[in-house]
Amino acid sequence: MIKRIISTLISIAVAFLMQTCLLRYLPTGRATVDLLLLITCIFGFMRGEYAGMISGILCGLTMDIFYSGGLGLYTLIYLYVGYLNGLCNRFFEEKDFKMPLALIFSSELAYLLLYFLLFYVFSNNFNFSDYVSRRMLPELLLTCVSAVIIYPLLLFLEVRVINYDPGEEERNRQNLAQSVEREVKG
Repeated sequence: MIKRIISTLISIAVAFLMQTCLLRYLPTGRATVDLLLLITCIFGFMRGEYAGMISGILCGLTMDIFYSGGLGLYTLIYLYVGYLNGLCNRFFEEKDFKMPLALIFSSELAYLLLYFLLFYVFSNNFNFSDYVSRRMLPELLLTCVSAVIIYPLLLFLEVRVINYDPGEEERNRQNLAQSVEREVKG
């Protein structure tokens, strides 16, 4: 458990530093790779909805603190992304790259559409075609290409270094449910 917490914190810190210090200066226009969203999606998918929500909260708070005027909007978005990706944890298989790539693509697409609604439409900027061509499509492409590189690294970390047991979370839930049942009965 401690290994998972430490690996999550280090992964988020490294992703944030790469996103702000290195990837921001690539000549891609307004589009950037959203590594924090990528981390949230991957941890949610590999570890389940609770871990997805925790990583989403941490990544969202990081975005809120450094990029937003107030706290909460990015945190809420990333929390839901982590939770929804965590619901797909039942379909997690080590050798399958299609499912996490599809989840990352759909999460990034939903995030970008929500971003357009919240930051462009509410600012009276309705130029959706410009947003799609200059930001949305390049960012989707960059994030999916990055996912092909980053997902195997995080999978290796999760399976080989942390020795993650996929049934551990389900056993913890069952034990918690049994203890609650005993408390209610007795």
